[in-house]
Amino acid sequence: MNAARRSSPGSADLKATSPPGTSQAAPATPPAPGTAELRLPDWVPAPVAARPELVIGAAACLVALLVVVLVVLRRPRAAASHRRHVPTTWGARFLSYVTGRGGVDSGSPNWVEMERFLEVERRNQELRSFFVNFPEHVQRLNSTLELDEVIQIVVGATAEMLGASSVQLFLDEPGGAELKLVGEVHRGAERKSVLGTRVPTNVAPQAWILTQRTASRAQDWPFQHRAAGTLGIRTGRDTFLIDIAAPIHVGEERLGLLVASGLSGLTNHHQRILSCWANVSGLSIDNAKRMVLARQLADTDRMTRLLNHAAFQDRLGGEFNRVRRTGEALSLVMIDVDSFKRYNDSHGHIAGDRLLTRLAEILAGHALPGSLVARYGGEEFVVMLPDLDEEQAAEHAEALRAAVADPPPEDHWDPALGCVTVSAGVATFTPDLDNPQALVARADEALYVSKAEGRNRVTRASLVPAIERRQGDRRRQQQTAPPPRTTSTEAHADLGTAKAGAFAWEIPSATLFRDA
Repeated sequence: MNAARRSSPGSADLKATSPPGTSQAAPATPPAPGTAELRLPDWVPAPVAARPELVIGAAACLVALLVVVLVVLRRPRAAASHRRHVPTTWGARFLSYVTGRGGVDSGSPNWVEMERFLEVERRNQELRSFFVNFPEHVQRLNSTLELDEVIQIVVGATAEMLGASSVQLFLDEPGGAELKLVGEVHRGAERKSVLGTRVPTNVAPQAWILTQRTASRAQDWPFQHRAAGTLGIRTGRDTFLIDIAAPIHVGEERLGLLVASGLSGLTNHHQRILSCWANVSGLSIDNAKRMVLARQLADTDRMTRLLNHAAFQDRLGGEFNRVRRTGEALSLVMIDVDSFKRYNDSHGHIAGDRLLTRLAEILAGHALPGSLVARYGGEEFVVMLPDLDEEQAAEHAEALRAAVADPPPEDHWDPALGCVTVSAGVATFTPDLDNPQALVARADEALYVSKAEGRNRVTRASLVPAIERRQGDRRRQQQTAPPPRTTSTEAHADLGTAKAGAFAWEIPSATLFRDA
């Protein structure tokens, strides 16, 4: 034992000793000569890196703890719990999924259920918006009978309820062979189409859409129509994309077509919404069109198809007030058929009606842009010429007179009508005129001067002296005065006087009877 404790000369002997009560292990390898052996006590633990089983155990404990936390946080809730608002951002939705407190049912197993719930909420929000705004749109439709206003309300409300970026409204043209673009709404920087564009009704896909009674989505169309994908086989500015479309009917009558595009998440709800809205819109469009037709009938002379006297007076009043404010020009041309009574007596009233109808066609055919032609009464016509002074209006009146007196061969009179001429008077608004009737009276004075000077001519009111105006007044008074008494009239008056005397009437009564 003492020999074992001795070491080589010049070296220190440091050995680890075991705590009392433990056995001492022999060294694995003997120390090299000339070195000292340094050993730690056996009760000191080894480094962590030298013991990987501890790292694995710690990681397993952390995973188990996280699982326990998730189970506890996502424990089943009471049956009385209700769905709360679902967050829309991805971060909030992730927290909602982790914690189970974002409104999703506790039994939701994965993100599929979350997405399904969000889609249902979005559709419910669309329906709530529709039912909230629908009465307001219907009230707006019922508040007007102006066709232009109805069209704007229809397309605007369609874009709002569907969330569409583009909406077009087409109405049937007479005959039903074409559709006419009458209104549209665009959102964003998209190109606008040209109002008045016409598309045929016998071309896919509109030919198929118009046969349906409800709205249809482009994705549900038959393949041959879905392949087209546009309203008509057209290019350039006349191409209209369609996501959903609905024909507009009132009973069995087809009125037009309502189309929309640029929708996000097109569903069956959009079909039901558009079908309901198209039915309501059809009633308002039909009422507005009937009102337009009623106004046209009320304002139109039935025989000549020109504006009648009452409609002309309304338009003249508006133009007269406008030029008084702006100082612009406004001229009138009064036209009268020469010797029309003699013509009627010679050819009959049916020929006279044909003459007035043909004269109305000539006047309307030579109408200038912005002008207005009306039948003033009997055989008199009037032409209102905004923005023309008296000289320009006189030139137009001369052209009308020449067209009647000397029509071209392709526009000749019926030979049975004979030779027909007209006289005209021209007057222009001046600041001294107080009302529209003063302008009409001035043009009428010039017309009577034309007749007094031989007919078949045009006279400007500014060139008519005051004395000639007074002579024109006397001529009109003479023409409207009662006819002179004839011999037969005197005989009847004398007989009346005799009868009055036989009944012993008083002299005043007898005189009145005779004069009557």
